[in-house]
Amino acid sequence: MEEEVKIYATPDMPINDLLQAHPEAFMALLECGMGCVSCPSAAVETIAEACMVHGLDVDDVIDYVNHSLTEKDKQSSGGAQPQNAGKFDDSIYSRAKAVGAGESPKLEKDMEEKMMDFLDAENYADRIRIFEDMRGADSRILNNIAVSMDITLDDSGDDYERIYSELIFRKKFETSRGDRL
Repeated sequence: MEEEVKIYATPDMPINDLLQAHPEAFMALLECGMGCVSCPSAAVETIAEACMVHGLDVDDVIDYVNHSLTEKDKQSSGGAQPQNAGKFDDSIYSRAKAVGAGESPKLEKDMEEKMMDFLDAENYADRIRIFEDMRGADSRILNNIAVSMDITLDDSGDDYERIYSELIFRKKFETSRGDRL
């Protein structure tokens, strides 16, 4: 007896539409290796276009997202893995999980909520305020924030401090159109 999988995502669906209808799809997309789901192009880019940019098989990603969301809907399933979970074992999210990131579900959920607040912030002053509450965030969260800011993190230092200093730098140059009239 084959498992019934609901259709939540299709290749021609804009990423933003999927995330607005099903915010929990954010994690499924990250697990597939799409770290850019929060970047500005996600507002207009389809899942198929994002897969092409990231070199991912669109059918595998769609299948994974649909299975993940179906499993989340089935809360009583005992946490079964989506059918294609093994295909994305090398994603940032999976590697972070393997080293113990997110061992506290409450802390992980809090950090994810703060990350979403950070991504939704309208200016750098707000982002800095939110980010200051995120000290201790795991590498997965910090990597997602770095990707959203288009900066590279390396092994040479403290990722939190690297992002924080970049936020301070960008705040200095942030203006609005009406400021210089």
